[in-house]
Amino acid sequence: MPHGTLEVVIAEGRRINDQDAVGKNYVEVYLDKNYKLRTTTTSNINNPIWNERFTFEIHGSGGSIHFEIYDDDVEHKDPIGKCKVKVKYVIDNGHYDKWVKLTHMSELSSDGEIHIIMKFEVSNV
Repeated sequence: MPHGTLEVVIAEGRRINDQDAVGKNYVEVYLDKNYKLRTTTTSNINNPIWNERFTFEIHGSGGSIHFEIYDDDVEHKDPIGKCKVKVKYVIDNGHYDKWVKLTHMSELSSDGEIHIIMKFEVSNV
């Protein structure tokens, strides 16, 4: 079972379909729903640039890393889209650098893409 560090860069988005014309977007990223990390909020609604780095400790190759984009509304967060990448794919290849299509939270339609860059480094423990 591989142990190591997964470095995740949420680079940017394109054609993000935000229904709120004055919205501000951010991304939540997680392996476990109980421990979510998030990018800062950007005001570039349709083509946001985050370029933010996150690190996760990996103990095994199961599961997926999840990405969810929200509109940071004053009253509550409005879901825009989501995607996920299997951790095993990143571990097996050592890296990942792709534009990933988002599906709407209702899983009915596509709402743009986000550019995700990941690198896995094995721990020598």
